[in-house]
Amino acid sequence: MKVNQIRLRRGFTLVELLVVIAIIGILVALLLPAIQAAREAARRTQCNNHLKQIGLALHNYHDTHGSFCPGWMVQDTTTNTLSGWGWAVFLLPYMEEQSLYEQLAPNDRTMMGLYNNTTDRPLLRTELPSLRCPSDTTKDPHPTKNISGYAPGTSNYGAVRGFFATIGTGSRRNNGVLYGDSEVRFADILDGTSNTFAVGERCEENTSFVWCGPGGLGSSNNNAGYVRLKPNHPTSTYGFSSRHPGGTLFVMCDGAVNFISEDIDSDYDGVTGTATDAVFASNVADMGVYQWLGVRDDGMTLSDF
Repeated sequence: MKVNQIRLRRGFTLVELLVVIAIIGILVALLLPAIQAAREAARRTQCNNHLKQIGLALHNYHDTHGSFCPGWMVQDTTTNTLSGWGWAVFLLPYMEEQSLYEQLAPNDRTMMGLYNNTTDRPLLRTELPSLRCPSDTTKDPHPTKNISGYAPGTSNYGAVRGFFATIGTGSRRNNGVLYGDSEVRFADILDGTSNTFAVGERCEENTSFVWCGPGGLGSSNNNAGYVRLKPNHPTSTYGFSSRHPGGTLFVMCDGAVNFISEDIDSDYDGVTGTATDAVFASNVADMGVYQWLGVRDDGMTLSDF
């Protein structure tokens, strides 16, 4: 009589399987921050490249016109209405967007003039990836800014107008490089082009910019920022910010792109954003490094930092 032999099958026990799953979970948890950091590094590099291209466009504009482009156009001087195009529109021909520039026709009509043309109005919603930080999550068109209910395209990059936050005809009085009706030349940047901001970032948390300009939106804040409050300040919707950990990218007037730490020395010495030039000048030595970098002619250079 043959005895049936039972063949034993080897396999994992439930305990062993759970141990393997736990080990895989731990490894994923350890690797995830590194993967996220690598992705953010790639996004920051892309953002850096966007700002570098903006810096080159600013220089090409200066070579052609003899000055930097205006931060925005103040069209209606009788009612202080900011109805003009912003700096990014004037740089479109130097950023491989000649076709869009010609369709907008900024030399022939105001921004509100285009808006009132229902056929051309959708141009204001054009998505421009070169003006978006890949780390930001603001939707396009802009989710909160709108012209009579019509939202224009989003941008994460805004002009650095200087220390002041004045609007309307008063926006022509500022000490940065790109402000209302500005025509700043290299020769006007007395602190040196490597010591002066031109364009910086703003993310969703501080209400990102639009690229077309402030016309119809009621405030140049939609197109530019000022340096009274330091980067990533939680209550500033007029300054600069980013989702890059620890700081914000700026392109300087010499075209270089610098990462400015949110811990940079910053002190506005109690001077308001609507103060006079004389009040600012009398307090400039007590300002912080960040404020000095945002002003073109305060007499403070890197050797003073």
